[in-house]
Amino acid sequence: MFQNGIIGFSFLSYLVPTVRYFYVCL
Repeated sequence: MFQNGIIGFSFLSYLVPTVRYFYVCL
């Protein structure tokens, strides 16, 4: 369960800047 939390956090920290960059480009 702890491992899954780390994967989720790492995915989130990758996804958030990508979404923010995409939003700025629009």
